[in-house]
Amino acid sequence: MKRPDRVAIVGSGITGLCLGQALIHCGVDCRIFDKGRYPGGRMATFFNDGLAIDYGPKWFHTHDEFLESSLRQALVDVGAIVVEPSELPGEVRRRLPTDHSVTSWTIPGGMRALACRLAEPLELRQRHHIRRIERLNEGWRIHGTDESNGSLPFIFDAGATILTMPWPQVADLLRDSGITPATELRLPEITEEAYDRIHVGTFLIEGLSLKPASSGFVELSESTALSRIDRIERPGSPERHIVAAFAKPRWCRKHFDDAPESVMRDLLKEAESQLGETLQATPLRHHRWKFAKLTNPDAGNPHPLIFVDDPPLIVAGEAFGVSSNVSAGILSAQASAAMTFRLLTAGDSGRSGLA
Repeated sequence: MKRPDRVAIVGSGITGLCLGQALIHCGVDCRIFDKGRYPGGRMATFFNDGLAIDYGPKWFHTHDEFLESSLRQALVDVGAIVVEPSELPGEVRRRLPTDHSVTSWTIPGGMRALACRLAEPLELRQRHHIRRIERLNEGWRIHGTDESNGSLPFIFDAGATILTMPWPQVADLLRDSGITPATELRLPEITEEAYDRIHVGTFLIEGLSLKPASSGFVELSESTALSRIDRIERPGSPERHIVAAFAKPRWCRKHFDDAPESVMRDLLKEAESQLGETLQATPLRHHRWKFAKLTNPDAGNPHPLIFVDDPPLIVAGEAFGVSSNVSAGILSAQASAAMTFRLLTAGDSGRSGLA
């Protein structure tokens, strides 16, 4: 049986999208599967009366030395604006890497716009939940369900498979597939506890008297349970705002399984204490991230990917290579694309390792 030339990528976050871009530029046919509704993973935005509200990161940080052309062009296409470090909240500044030069960007139309731009030339299958992968003689068979079509089962055969999800999800999928992560891929143990968890609540606020800062965020006291408050003023309505309140990871770990209504009440109370006034608030949306950010990237893998060629299976993503999650994901995508092309065309098998 001839090994299929096409590649399956699981995960349409920044790593999966940059990986797909790199592969199609090499002439490799690929499909990207993700259980979410939209591409981008945590680059998430929702809209209220035409206003874009990010409920994931509001800033995108790129490694200056390794900003590849398709990502650079996508940033230009969506009108991304460079943000100076002094214009970032203190919490964000403190998390910027210090071992290499970084440029920070914000996107007026919301962070999802960048993900959608990167996704345009790619074949994505959103709301497709991958349940297990099956090793064939000359490739992999992907078993999943199409959640946009009544959980209809589907299969997809590929010559190589690349997993870009958070490591606990990768490990679960491998175990569900009868693959032992530690022995077959030498995948380090990175548990759910290694990731920040985040609650986000967004509210429509009437009568907010404080003018938002030009950058749209509020500097917070160290004692608050919030890590960030974003304010977006409605055009023509200076006292009507959208407020997005983000809870600190430590608070979220304690309250992660609380009812959304309870979380929204707590977030609103904290926002009121930081803004210094009682808010006339209408709740809009609650979201929680179980794998928001790898707390200690140094606990990941210093190499950009892990692979086995029996047949080609690659684990890539933000837990590889460098201290910045986004930079790590992008660099891992570039290395994984090169390795995939090599494994598909080399014709030898039985190897595994770090690269």
